[in-house]
Amino acid sequence: MKPKKQTYFDLRKVIGGVFTIYGLIISGYGLFAAPVKTHIHSNLNLWWGLVLLIFGLAFLALSFWKPAIIVEEE
Repeated sequence: MKPKKQTYFDLRKVIGGVFTIYGLIISGYGLFAAPVKTHIHSNLNLWWGLVLLIFGLAFLALSFWKPAIIVEEE
């Protein structure tokens, strides 16, 4: 008999989606909001937003590239 393939709920999609949305929000804020005058000469909102965006897209790519499939034999 042929084994049954069963897909389960993949938490990587949820985590990737949340990080991607947060990355878009923080990057957009870093791009369009007036920069805060501090001793740091870098736009931290923009850079951390891009880090979150890349991290979230990597999670989403991995979840679609290698889905969690459990093979059950009857």
